[in-house]
Amino acid sequence: MTDLGLTDRSGGAAAETTAEKPGIFISYARSDSSALAEELVAGLELAGFRPFLDRHDIAVAEDWEARLGALILGADTVVFILSPAAVRSERCAWEVERAAELGKRLIPVQRAPVPEAEVPEQLRRLNYIFFREGQSFARPLRELAAALRQDVEWIREHTRLSGAAARWQARDRGTGAANDLLLRGDDLADAKAWIARRKENAPEITALLASFSDGKRRESGSTRRSGTRKARRARTPCRRARARPAQCQASPAALVRDPGGIGYGGCAWDRIRTVVRLRRMARPDDHPGAVHRRDCRSANRQG
Repeated sequence: MTDLGLTDRSGGAAAETTAEKPGIFISYARSDSSALAEELVAGLELAGFRPFLDRHDIAVAEDWEARLGALILGADTVVFILSPAAVRSERCAWEVERAAELGKRLIPVQRAPVPEAEVPEQLRRLNYIFFREGQSFARPLRELAAALRQDVEWIREHTRLSGAAARWQARDRGTGAANDLLLRGDDLADAKAWIARRKENAPEITALLASFSDGKRRESGSTRRSGTRKARRARTPCRRARARPAQCQASPAALVRDPGGIGYGGCAWDRIRTVVRLRRMARPDDHPGAVHRRDCRSANRQG
């Protein structure tokens, strides 16, 4: 298709692998746009993209939102074929909403006329690419390929980080159990630099993606529970503090002189417990009990 100004990358040593090609999800209504959707798939494949569509009917009790959501999440751009059936389709409307929630780039194409009032709001403000009946297919296909290549590297990174953020959110669920999936080091710095390079008309940085890329770490549930227990103990007076509140409020120097009254609560007794024990270990004959016994033995000998 060199006459169309499109690059056929299907062969050659420098050809891109399938995974390296930008992924394009085509949203359409099967009742009136199947033919155009298949033409777009063929043309975009020759142009070096990785287009895909959902050709499956919705089975009974099928979780079609999960299936379509995974396809949209893995796409770099969503091409929406505007048609009378598409603007009335609940599933097509859901696909547009889901693409907008994920911050995907949306490109509307149109063949059959559609009243402007019936077009989803997310698409109404965008420029359309027209594939009109009876006119050349090559010209609008070139236009579409050029639009898909704009900022393609930035868009590809958007897709990669969005997928990583979705996996983090699915495993985390507010518990901090997926902190190992968060970005660190050079990866975190690269993500912040990528966000800073966003152009005005580029896809939005979603709240999830911003949270995933901000470098913050969530506490695990066990860490939060441990901290709560420690705070509760710190607010609860020890047994001796309840019995002798005046001594618990005494200065540390006074408490060191009376180490026999060490308690086990979150008060001054607890703060000096380690110091007193260390002093006893270092000078076992100097604590008040030992001094009292030594004085008694000395008095007995003198008597």
